[in-house]
Amino acid sequence: MKLIDKKDLTRWNRAGLSQFQYIDGNAITYLETLRQKLQQEYTHQDSLQWTELATRFPELNSETAYQTSKRLKQQYYDDRRDYAWEIVRTFSRSAHVLGEYINAYANEAYLPTAVEWNNVRKLVALLDYRPSPPASAETYIALLLKPGESGIIEQGFAVKNKPAKGESTVIFETRQKLEGNALINNLHLKDWNKNPKPLIFSKKKKKSIEVTFLLQNIEEDISVGDKGILATDNEAVAVKVNAIQSDSQNRIKLKLLSRKNLNNFTLHNTTLYLHPSFVDAPLPNGINSAIVNKKGVLSENEIIFGKTSSGWQVRKVIKNELGYLQFNESTPSVKKNEQLFRARTLTRQRHPKLASNSFLYLLPNDFNNSHTFFIDKKLKHHSVSITSEVVSGVTMRYILANLGQQIYYPDTRIAKVGQANQSSIRFSGKAPELATADWAIVEQKKTIQALRINTIEKDEDWFEVHLNESTQTVTLLRASFKTVLKHHDFNINNHLPWHSNSSDSSTVLELDNASLANSLTLGQKLICASVKHAVSVELKEIQGRQLYLYPAFHKDLNSSQFTKHNSILYANAVAATHGETQPEKIVGNGDASKTNQRFPLSSDNISWVSDASFNSGVRADLTVRVGQRIWQQ
Repeated sequence: MKLIDKKDLTRWNRAGLSQFQYIDGNAITYLETLRQKLQQEYTHQDSLQWTELATRFPELNSETAYQTSKRLKQQYYDDRRDYAWEIVRTFSRSAHVLGEYINAYANEAYLPTAVEWNNVRKLVALLDYRPSPPASAETYIALLLKPGESGIIEQGFAVKNKPAKGESTVIFETRQKLEGNALINNLHLKDWNKNPKPLIFSKKKKKSIEVTFLLQNIEEDISVGDKGILATDNEAVAVKVNAIQSDSQNRIKLKLLSRKNLNNFTLHNTTLYLHPSFVDAPLPNGINSAIVNKKGVLSENEIIFGKTSSGWQVRKVIKNELGYLQFNESTPSVKKNEQLFRARTLTRQRHPKLASNSFLYLLPNDFNNSHTFFIDKKLKHHSVSITSEVVSGVTMRYILANLGQQIYYPDTRIAKVGQANQSSIRFSGKAPELATADWAIVEQKKTIQALRINTIEKDEDWFEVHLNESTQTVTLLRASFKTVLKHHDFNINNHLPWHSNSSDSSTVLELDNASLANSLTLGQKLICASVKHAVSVELKEIQGRQLYLYPAFHKDLNSSQFTKHNSILYANAVAATHGETQPEKIVGNGDASKTNQRFPLSSDNISWVSDASFNSGVRADLTVRVGQRIWQQ
């Protein structure tokens, strides 16, 4: 029996079966076919060189079907033998597996036998489908109206392409009238220009945090050490340029100068501000700041005394500007109405006739003996005793001690504190071009923050800046940034464009501008295009900003080419063909008096029209005229 001679495949495909069996055989029968073929190949001059092919499971004369089946099973399930036989058996098994796959795919290509829903959907979509003609005679085109225009575009509106050098122009004409509107020329999808990727912050040594910011181009005036702000609409953090890499990606590395919740920074909503045009130190403010009723009476680093109902306090003037004082913060906070006294200085000396020439401080004649405490240069309090001694008939008072080169005690009252611990951030001079809601870098004694300017209060000689958060002692403020930068792909959203409501029957897209959905009508044709691929679809349903489009294309092979950023809906779409109303053109001619006339036709100049009598669904729009007789395809 020769298995390779069997031709009848209908025994597997009788009426009533739900599947076709395209493959005639399995691993067991394939192995027998290979054995028979190998037996022929290894037989030379009636001598079989590979004897096991015939002797291990010999084929009986007049073998019955049962005996054949039994022999083939024993042969296939036999113990492992030499490598050659195992290769043959493995090959037959592989052919069986491959055949079953081919059989399954063949059934999925035929609508009555397909069982996979996605394949059934695609096959159903092919019903009444007419393949495109050779010259793409019919297509949908998008018309782009000028801004502000709308109205009816009549059937036969002609459009021609801009051909490449050496090619002919192709003219298309619309097949039906179109009610066009410039508002729906091209419709973007929701968040098409908003890159949702988070900005990546990384921790470095000494617990510092860095972020790499990619730019389209590196500005020439950006330098390492520049301070700026990295901000979203509602949050901001102060940063410093740590490194600049002008390579193919143009990136700068920023070091964060303050702590902040960084979870809400994305490539789209983050902006980098650099090069502040306003950099100034405010008048003294915060803890231990004061406004006095006399300007210019105190100098910086001068030691003074303050007196309240609770007693004396010693202070050191850190800054004095226009009557605004900043005292050292190591002393108790200054109070309103506190009396300020200038410090009188006593210098350490030796007197040959006093205290055996030891160190002492001579007191002036007007010194009040009731005052018994003094302050050294480090503002340390000292309680001392005063000694009186008569020298050459003169009474001299002194302090016998060594408390440093100089010591101080209160002298005359010089000023009074009007306001204490100023909370407002005031600057002298005319207000620059600052704007409310702008971000500012606020430097305090121990911290640097990015805060928003809430309001600006102006006067003839000063202006105040009120921030969105309370501060302590502000030492410097930077604002009004000249350089505003965005991440280089901040407006590119590469997420898939379709909504989760998409199904096998429709693809759902969400419009960026929901109000434009009111300008669309059910049943109208749309073109959804990416950079390299486009599909024509029909609008089946509108729910808010969601458009339900048929046929569904989000599961097609080319669907990965669509993103939210590159997908555009063209709503002024209309079917067009070659030459609806164009006058006919002679594309070739011959001599009617002669037989067998032949002449070439340029396919670029041939139009195609719909004709259901052709398998392709179209025919060439050609006529052949000989005298009064006319032929067409």
